[in-house]
Amino acid sequence: MKWMALLATLAAMTGCGGGDSDAIPELRIVSGPNDTKVAQIDQAAYAAFCREHDLPAPPVPQEVDHLAFGFIHEANAAAARDRSPKTIGALAMFYDGNGARESAVQCYEMLVVMEPDEARWWHLLGRAREGVDARAAVEALGKAVTLATDNAAGYARLGDQLLAIDDVGGAAEAFDRAAETLGEDIFVRFGLVRVAIAQENWDEARRCVQAVLALDPSFKPAVNQMAAVHRARGELDDARQWLERARQLEESLIPSPRDPIVQAMMEQSKSANYYNALMEVLYNTRQYRHAYDAVLQILERQPNLAVYQRNAAALAKLNGNLDAALAHAKRAVELNPKYATGYTVLGELLRDLGRMDEAIDSARSAIDLDPVDPMNYLSLGAILVSARHFDAALVELETGLAGAPDHIAGLCLKAQCLAELQRRDEARAVLGRILQLDPANAWALRARERLDS
Repeated sequence: MKWMALLATLAAMTGCGGGDSDAIPELRIVSGPNDTKVAQIDQAAYAAFCREHDLPAPPVPQEVDHLAFGFIHEANAAAARDRSPKTIGALAMFYDGNGARESAVQCYEMLVVMEPDEARWWHLLGRAREGVDARAAVEALGKAVTLATDNAAGYARLGDQLLAIDDVGGAAEAFDRAAETLGEDIFVRFGLVRVAIAQENWDEARRCVQAVLALDPSFKPAVNQMAAVHRARGELDDARQWLERARQLEESLIPSPRDPIVQAMMEQSKSANYYNALMEVLYNTRQYRHAYDAVLQILERQPNLAVYQRNAAALAKLNGNLDAALAHAKRAVELNPKYATGYTVLGELLRDLGRMDEAIDSARSAIDLDPVDPMNYLSLGAILVSARHFDAALVELETGLAGAPDHIAGLCLKAQCLAELQRRDEARAVLGRILQLDPANAWALRARERLDS
């Protein structure tokens, strides 16, 4: 791949050792176990080179993937040859995007001295200090929004860090400024919830939570906060109802604000984190071919993570490449033999390839590994329907639907089984339930017409 071609020439581009104190030690990329690639370098000489040129201590090969190690190595060589905002900025972004935050901070601190009026360096410095030193983050982010008053993400991040140091009034002002541009951003809206609760303004907190839930009704932190608001107002029955609703929801992380400065940094870092975020965006916008390209970039860096092999399998299937999908799915369960979701995906692919006995075995393996997840039973039920084993399929589908009673695809399969088994009245009842959940469901409408004809 093109990254491998780049890394194969790094030594020639950057020079190698041999007594020249200005030459960066040679980097070699070698094959490791299980199809991995490993960076090899004289680490002591590399660290000495960086110290001599007043650059952050370099990573060791175990800290970042081989491609990131190569990019950082090249960026260090460039910064040593020509110390400028361009070269130090590139080095900072490679460090930051690949998770080496402290080294990134050192680079950003150099950059704000080199270009003190460049808002993005202050912004990235502040972000890199989040969760480590809130006061330093406030100082840097405050400088960033002073230099660029239209920096909505900067105000959002500033509000978050001001809350961390208990400056509630400052946080309220910062989140209000962010909301002028990012009014539909959950991070911003939830920040306003946090401010109102800190101020014990329960009416405002309730309005702010409602605004968050209008954006995402299943956002669990907001549901929990609504319970807290009702409890603070003495509305204990309502609080219990919201807590019960929260109990039924999956855990949700508070997302980062939409941040074009950080997005640009991540893109330039060429990191696995960047390609993971890109893959999710492309998948959600149904750009499956490009999403598959993105997951291949992740696998080039981290080939032995079963979850990304599973993601690659799903995306290859969506692109119609069943052979590639099958290879990825098999690799996922080889890497993690206890990965139930991997067996589910593998079973569905084997079914699509007409290998029904293997598909059924794989789906049963998923249930053996995770007998709690209703999706595993629904997947086995779907495979059994494809194999026309309707009695057996109905057993699995009913088990799955007991845990996910409103799963429309599962209900459609159940209705199909009942119709095939000539249990027409039961099939009509299931179709009625589907149409209650989705009145425009075309499959259910056609199935009902066939039953009534």
